Amino acid sequence: RDDTGRLRADPEKFPSGMQSLSSFLHDRGFKFGIYTDRGRKTCAGREGSEGNEVLDAQTFADWGVDYVKEDNCYSSTGPNDKTELFAQFARFRDALNKTGRPMVFSVCGGGDQWPFSNLSYFATDERGGKSLANLWRITSDVTGSWTLRFSQTVDASLADFAGPGGFNDPDMLLGSSPGAARRLEAHQSRTQFNLWAVLMAPMLLGADVRRLTSFDLETYTNEKVLQVSQDSLGIQGGLLSTSGSTSVWGRKLLNGAWAILFLNEGW
Repeated sequence: RDDTGRLRADPEKFPSGMQSLSSFLHDRGFKFGIYTDRGRKTCAGREGSEGNEVLDAQTFADWGVDYVKEDNCYSSTGPNDKTELFAQFARFRDALNKTGRPMVFSVCGGGDQWPFSNLSYFATDERGGKSLANLWRITSDVTGSWTLRFSQTVDASLADFAGPGGFNDPDMLLGSSPGAARRLEAHQSRTQFNLWAVLMAPMLLGADVRRLTSFDLETYTNEKVLQVSQDSLGIQGGLLSTSGSTSVWGRKLLNGAWAILFLNEGW
């Protein structure tokens, strides 16, 4: 932070400043997303927003930010103190709204959690869901195929809490391209993409887009799957049936159409 307490750009990584970066992205048709934390520090050890919610929200607005993710690390009362976490996330929500700039607000309770943590209370608690944010994590991080299976199972039970303007977030798409800290096998990454479309999950790719393999590029530019993901009816799909190691998933779409996914659980 600078002498006034405002967040400042890392001078080595962003020598021209964040407003310049924002303009660069917007001029090319991109949205500008940024990351912070409800605790004292972010999960990577940088400055968090605890006690600075109003100032940080206005700073993000001044920078032209379009999307804010607030994480869950370094909280003074721990990662699962529901009274405190909902109050802190709500403070940032209110601060963002007061800026007057439309910004998507993503709440992530996954920081400082053990693997396979069920965070469905972010959807089901009356202090969470659409009253709190535009998307909310419902499990700890997806780090591989087994945590992915866990996340899809939790999400499948939460369809009633999602809809236009508010979405269950089962974590990022991992991809299979080299260079990412977390990766799936190629066939697993394609399965995840199809499944996330049926689950109406946010499509955020945790990979370096400059290094995507042709396989991943083909996966993430599939127009039919993206149409399912972005269907304007806004109804989350879910599990329809299981038989042995095969499951059938479906999502109701606009104009009476359905998207159906057959999943081999041996993947």
